[in-house]
Amino acid sequence: MMGIMWIIIAIVCLLYYGILVWYAGIRVAFSPIWLVGGLLCLMMAVLSNREEKFATVLLWLVIIGVLCLLWIERGILRYIKMQPVQKAEYLILLGAKVNGVVPSKTLMSRIKKAYEYLQKNDNTIVIVAGGQGKDEEITEALAMKRVLVSLGIEEERILMEERSVNTEQNLRFSKQILEQRGMMKQDNIVITTSDFHLYRAISLAKKQGFYNVSGYASKPDTILALHYHVRECCAIIKDKIVNHI
Repeated sequence: MMGIMWIIIAIVCLLYYGILVWYAGIRVAFSPIWLVGGLLCLMMAVLSNREEKFATVLLWLVIIGVLCLLWIERGILRYIKMQPVQKAEYLILLGAKVNGVVPSKTLMSRIKKAYEYLQKNDNTIVIVAGGQGKDEEITEALAMKRVLVSLGIEEERILMEERSVNTEQNLRFSKQILEQRGMMKQDNIVITTSDFHLYRAISLAKKQGFYNVSGYASKPDTILALHYHVRECCAIIKDKIVNHI
């Protein structure tokens, strides 16, 4: 029975990897984890029939790992429904992949969410944060600014942070820009990003010294949501290890 269970899990992992590649391409960040996971489960199926003691130890390690991920996911889920403070002084829009010069679905979803807030809060200044990846023709910040301007947001309301390559840098460099503008401790900051990303983003912001922080989250692509949540759990573990959160 144990071997059959591992085979079923392996099939699910390998099928999901295939769906990811078919739907979003082979370059989806961190997607090989599903391939590796499927192969490891197949190995566990073989070991469960041949090396019972070793397989039992590995099983307990897997269970502990899954429980850790579920505990982290609990924190992620608590932030998904967060409501932002209204009339905030600043909104930080976090970048995501740009396909050439065109925002990805994930990034466009974030931009639209930020636009919703900016429409209702005329005095809020937005900082678009994101540098340029190897396969991107422009910075994520510029891509976001172009869309916001096309939607009717005035250019003078948009600040650009174009140096960062990850979320920690997004927030650190954004804070430097806002401090140069005279940002005060009591100023309210709204962070707009995908819902699975909000817990880590706000945790990183508080570590950077932002005080009054709330979030306004966009919904991720349904097919990619499971992958994003698993990837985010791993990113949170990494940030805790390096003391970023």
